[in-house]
Amino acid sequence: MASNVISKIRFTWDISYDCNYRCSYCFFDGKWEDYRKRNVYLSVEDWMKHWNRIRENHGQIFLIVTGGEPLIYPNFIDLIKKLSIICFHINVSTNSSMNLMKFVKEIDPEKVSISLSFQREFDSLEVFIERVRLIRKYNFNGCLNLVAYPPFLERLENDKKKLMAETQEEFKIIPFFGKYKNIEYPQGYTQGERQLIGIDDKWFNNVRRKGTLCSAGHTSALVFPDGKVARCGQIGERVILGNFFDPNLQLYGKSMICDAEYCPCQEDNIEGDGQELEADKIDSRAKENLDIANNEADTLDTFKLSIGNVSDNSKAELPKINEDLSNSNGKIKFAWDIHYKCNFRCPYCWFYKEWARMGQRSLYLSPEEWMVHWRRIYDKYGKARIEIVGGEPFIYPNFIELVKMISSLHSVKITTNLSGNIERFVQEVNPELVDLDLNFHVLFIDLETVLKKTLLLKKAGFKGGICYLAYPPQMHKIQSLGETFRKEGINFALAAFWGEHNGKKYPNAYTEEEKEMMRPYLGNIDRVTYHLNAQSPKGRLCNAGYMYADIQADGNVVRCAQLGHKSIGNITDDMFNLLEKPLPCEAETCPGNEYDNLIRL
Repeated sequence: MASNVISKIRFTWDISYDCNYRCSYCFFDGKWEDYRKRNVYLSVEDWMKHWNRIRENHGQIFLIVTGGEPLIYPNFIDLIKKLSIICFHINVSTNSSMNLMKFVKEIDPEKVSISLSFQREFDSLEVFIERVRLIRKYNFNGCLNLVAYPPFLERLENDKKKLMAETQEEFKIIPFFGKYKNIEYPQGYTQGERQLIGIDDKWFNNVRRKGTLCSAGHTSALVFPDGKVARCGQIGERVILGNFFDPNLQLYGKSMICDAEYCPCQEDNIEGDGQELEADKIDSRAKENLDIANNEADTLDTFKLSIGNVSDNSKAELPKINEDLSNSNGKIKFAWDIHYKCNFRCPYCWFYKEWARMGQRSLYLSPEEWMVHWRRIYDKYGKARIEIVGGEPFIYPNFIELVKMISSLHSVKITTNLSGNIERFVQEVNPELVDLDLNFHVLFIDLETVLKKTLLLKKAGFKGGICYLAYPPQMHKIQSLGETFRKEGINFALAAFWGEHNGKKYPNAYTEEEKEMMRPYLGNIDRVTYHLNAQSPKGRLCNAGYMYADIQADGNVVRCAQLGHKSIGNITDDMFNLLEKPLPCEAETCPGNEYDNLIRL
């Protein structure tokens, strides 16, 4: 009887090419905008029609759900509930940053496992360990993954020890496949690094599968977001078996020769020739196959992370939300690009397609080490205004601790995309010492989340409002968004786009009608003059470099963002000094708010 058998078939489903993280070692780094065009968004009911057909044609399946980040797919938890009814087992591989509590409370751990990947560029180990404890509390199985990205290796041993001490569990270490500092990995690992990771010559021999008989495409297959079905992730679209949405989709009738150079995911690792498994053997066999499926899901998903890197929007910092936010409590002001790393990839960003290159300049110091330099600034200039931008500040290691320390000496403003841990921030940071500029990037964060986090900040006493970029494709939303935020008592401001779109150069390409619509959201007349109308400040006497300076991610200090190539020192240099007097402006334009430093005679 059909109810007494379980088919040994496995589908890996890249549910969408979208992610709220932007790991520099990810296969999709720098490619998200292109890949996300392939996403298909269907209702839970429509997806279930297709998956029910797959079950009817292929029997009960192991389903491995990956991405992108699965938990940001619309109605994902409801979809998994329904799928768990018809699948033998489901494994979800996630960075664990989204809706984890809701997931573990609503999903049956007997039917679904969840594997967590520790992304050091975005999460602290302490936060990751709390997430591990949460899923174990609710009885979920699944591996704990970590990519052995070369910059992570010096901390790997301590990470392993801490995880073991706190949870009595071990990381599953995934070797990095790709190039780092012109060295090809995994071949480039030293013997000591190989021992640390847990790979040896036998491992290298095992992952070289080309020419061997492989069941991928026969007892397993990969489903892309647009429905294309491939043998496996390593061969990808070189061999397409058909389309998921095609009622006549067929897999291979037998195992075929492998065409991939490497198979670190062991995607053929389901024993047998596709024959069915008798029900009386399920109990002992199910756990074995489940372990295999979880293992392969983790390796496949994390392998994507391990094989991974400008518009003319020149430092167009989003505007001051309220005039009172920009009033410095100290006479000296610094704008600090804390690092060149961001978890969003907005196509209008100055760093777009340049993140990997620019990220190499980022200087990562502990809060204590940074305070040596900020105390020196305090001793020399008194209390200053530190405006922290980036990249995205909240993904800088130990950022909240750093803000607490700096704000004990200086006043602080943070410009953020609101993707960070705002809940923890409001609990630990003093709103009398820190305020924020909140940027709403509609491509990567939804309105509901922005409202929730902004109101949380407001309730806690933080000054701040929303800033929205008048990028041509999203200008139609300005009026409705302005009204939404106004009703919630949240200030709403605009920034003009500086760059090229559809062959037109902005802000000069804005029509007069568009400019009139934007003016009420821009603030004072200087912002209209220099930011919107792009009037040149060149030749005017300016305090930039004297009362104000821009700190780049490697500590290099320049007068302003427009003169980024002209260093006046380094903030980490004990002998650093600002200029002795104001100088004439040397910049052709001033797209950010640095025109505030122009001297009015």
